[in-house]
Amino acid sequence: ALSPALPLPSPHSALVCTVGTMVFLPGAPNVIPGRAAFSVDVRDATSAGRDAAADAALASVGAACTSRGVTCAWTRTHVANEAVADAGLTDRLEAAAAAAGGLMAEVGGGDDDDDGPPVAPLLPRRLVSGAGHDAAALAPRLLWAMLFVRDRGGVSHSPAEDVREGDVAAAGAALWGGVEGWMEERGEGGK
Repeated sequence: ALSPALPLPSPHSALVCTVGTMVFLPGAPNVIPGRAAFSVDVRDATSAGRDAAADAALASVGAACTSRGVTCAWTRTHVANEAVADAGLTDRLEAAAAAAGGLMAEVGGGDDDDDGPPVAPLLPRRLVSGAGHDAAALAPRLLWAMLFVRDRGGVSHSPAEDVREGDVAAAGAALWGGVEGWMEERGEGGK
């Protein structure tokens, strides 16, 4: 077990830690493993927050290994700095999403499009993605913002991902409205 002294993030923190793989050798059901390996993806709104959390976790794991006479080692395989979305584009998408929210019910994002519980249109909500999207690679050269579409079960990047038709229509309208407004603001037309 990790030390209970490991600081936990506040409920408002953007810190997310995901164990992606775990391997135990020799892998027999009734044998205490002689070796274990796992991967952890640590993400936060800032590189400093991510690094502090990773350092605290590594220190806790190291202390646990030392107290048990176990050898442990770790390798950081990938580190990427945060990419901050453009405030102006984000504001435009947020306003366009609020304006497009009514489409959810009109196109089928409400009570009638599935067997699930009724769903009311959502007000836009700003999120910290923390994901390694293309935006992270493009951020030094391009303005960017993201628009996420809610999933019925909160699943992402999986064949089980399932979004409502009305939500997709509203997201498309929000994206169009945000880009169109941005282009008009820059004097590049629109429509």
